[in-house]
Amino acid sequence: MIRIERITGDNAGLLANIAGDVFDGPIQAERLSAVIASEMHLLLVAVEGDLVVGQCQAMILLGPDRPPALYVENLGVTPEFRRQGIARELMMRAFGIGKQAGCDRGWLGVEPDSEAARPFYASLGLNFETVEFADFALS
Repeated sequence: MIRIERITGDNAGLLANIAGDVFDGPIQAERLSAVIASEMHLLLVAVEGDLVVGQCQAMILLGPDRPPALYVENLGVTPEFRRQGIARELMMRAFGIGKQAGCDRGWLGVEPDSEAARPFYASLGLNFETVEFADFALS
């Protein structure tokens, strides 16, 4: 049975056993500590037994001139566990946490060539508009 957990200092040990293709790269201890320390950052995982099979990374963005907004930064489920509702459950949990934090809106970006992401997000009722984003290095 899959369970969804928000990673905290108390359960970070769950990240010792992660299936392939869940995260974009290996977990870095100092980065994980920073995420856990921030109430504004969410790291949700889907766990089967003791194996992390999915993850959702999101953050609550604050601005002095608008209500908080939920930004979903990354979502991943290992291929063997896709199409079982795990990504949907991770997103619903992130939406719920965002609502509890006062968010009335959210946003995310989708790669233009991602054939799986657009239908999935549309199934959640999310509508897309085309906008340009800059990806840049701070040097």
